[in-house]
Amino acid sequence: MPIYVDMLDYPVDIPERPQRIVSLVPSLSLLMHDLGVGSRLVGVTKFCVNPNGLKRDSTIVGGTKLLRMDVIDDLQPDLIVANKEENNQSDIKALASKFPVYVTDITDFDEALMGIKAVGSIVDCRKEANNLIAEIKKRKENFSIHQATLPPLRVAYVIWNEPLMVAGGDTFIHAMLDLGGWHNAFSAYPRYPAVALEGFKTHKMDFIFLSSEPYPFKEKHKVFFKNVLPADKIILVDGEMFSWYGSKLLDSFDYFEKLHNALKSQIV
Repeated sequence: MPIYVDMLDYPVDIPERPQRIVSLVPSLSLLMHDLGVGSRLVGVTKFCVNPNGLKRDSTIVGGTKLLRMDVIDDLQPDLIVANKEENNQSDIKALASKFPVYVTDITDFDEALMGIKAVGSIVDCRKEANNLIAEIKKRKENFSIHQATLPPLRVAYVIWNEPLMVAGGDTFIHAMLDLGGWHNAFSAYPRYPAVALEGFKTHKMDFIFLSSEPYPFKEKHKVFFKNVLPADKIILVDGEMFSWYGSKLLDSFDYFEKLHNALKSQIV
């Protein structure tokens, strides 16, 4: 079997063309589908909602952080794709003792493209992966031309409620905010710090982004924030556009441009 080195620098023996794949990461499940190997996905998590029908056609193996190990055992996968941040390391270690597990570790745009290339190679879809990468780069470049005319805006990106948590500086979300032309007001903080409401007041930002995932912020949360922080502008944003790597990046930059256009009317 070919030996690959995953993004944590661990060697992994993987069959030449794996046929029974389990994906423990929603964005990687979508990538598998878009590379044309969705029929080989025998197991996905309950959060693998894109594309529609993916969960219907595969076995649900639990959540990203609460896996049903017995179900995965029964599936006898010849490849499991996981992520350092989204999955528990203890689960990955246990699975790796029985099956080939390729772990991704993605904190910026370049690493996201590396992940696409690596997964494409592993599942024997190199041409499809290269075409996907080329199209993502093209859309990023087109957006970059538009971005030069955008005003610099400070934002807080809220990912969780009770406690309130934001995206810090060493995250993929931070990298996407930066590419989108926004300055992360909490860039000096590591990972996903909990922030009191007073913290939003002291950081003086132009907008507060409430993400649709992992916590599903809704209009009622926007109203709550507005009541507590009347001076701030509160926006609901599509979390997939900021946090999903892989083929979802095809949509991110068009979304960023539309979001900027929507924000213009609120800038005083």
